[in-house]
Parts: sequence; C-alpha cells; structure tokens
Amino acid sequence: DSEVWDLLGPKLKKVLEGDPSTWFENQVLVLKRNGYFEETYFTWSSSPIHAENGSVSGIFTSIQEVTSRVLKERRLAQLQELG
Repeated sequence: DSEVWDLLGPKLKKVLEGDPSTWFENQVLVLKRNGYFEETYFTWSSSPIHAENGSVSGIFTSIQEVTSRVLKERRLAQLQELG
C-alpha cells in the first residue's frame, strides 16, 4: 500500500543495491483497512535474488501478519499489571 511505501521503499532499495538480507520482527505499520487507518504488525524479511552474473535481479520477501498475537500479548501484559 502507498501509505507504507515511504517506510518500506528505502529498505527494499538497499537490498536491490546489494545489502544483505533484512529482518524485522513485529514492525508496526499503519494501514488503511475497512475505510479507516489501523495499527498492524508484521514480521518480514527481504533477501536479494542474484542473477547468474552475480548482480541483484530481484527481491524475495517473506511476510507474516502478527497483529493479533501482538495485541493479545499487550492485553495479557496489561491484565498482569492490574492483577
């Protein structure tokens, strides 16, 4: 989505320029869903895909949304503080 490109674009550009793989755990992204902006969380990584000549010809990105887990952990921590 365009609302996160300013954050993700520069990281992906570095991978295209030859930087090694990247890894981000529980990264918060504010996405527009169902007509409003929502706080979401993702764990993702990006790795360069190399052509036969060694140049970077693409990016492999693995991504998993972890919003529900992060929110459950947050709620549990708040309940433990109250108890």
